[in-house]
Amino acid sequence: MGYSTSILTAISQIPLTIEEWIQKEIDNGILNDVETFITSYQNEMELETPTIWMNQHEWAGYKDEALTNKYKVIVPIEFACIEYDNDLKEGEIKAMNLTGRLIASILKHFRRYKKKNEFFQMIKINFKTLYPNGTLGIENKQEIVSVAGVLLEFVILIDWMQCLSINEDTNTEDIFNLDNPDITYTEIIKNNTNNGDDT
Repeated sequence: MGYSTSILTAISQIPLTIEEWIQKEIDNGILNDVETFITSYQNEMELETPTIWMNQHEWAGYKDEALTNKYKVIVPIEFACIEYDNDLKEGEIKAMNLTGRLIASILKHFRRYKKKNEFFQMIKINFKTLYPNGTLGIENKQEIVSVAGVLLEFVILIDWMQCLSINEDTNTEDIFNLDNPDITYTEIIKNNTNNGDDT
């Protein structure tokens, strides 16, 4: 039996916590019209709108703080809100409305989430970037769906020493064994800008 860490388990709890907040609002809240909620970078399933697509960015240290037992990290998470309407302008309005409701949902649960679990504590949320009016083409179809999105930064205090454990069963090869589907989050969000050319 050797020493390993459960840091992977600890940091996975952070996005899982945010996923749970959103899912609660989808099940019985202001996001109850959402048909598809994707929480992975890669996706093969058909998108039924309204859709929320959640994607993590690279983590970073908070400011220039030195690494200590308790260390603040910035966890950027981007959300693409996808809507369809026969009228593209109306689709843009719907996508922005969904983005606003998503932000409200996250803030609602963040304000209630004051407890500190054994691994981390949420300190604050920074509003980083809003993407108001993008579009997405559907393969083999002429339809265009509207995409709006927001990038939020979650500032997290992690207790690294609490992550230390003795575990002989950890197998990181299984964790990072990913398939290679055709659709990725990047392909959705890369067009989520206004080109100013609707002709």
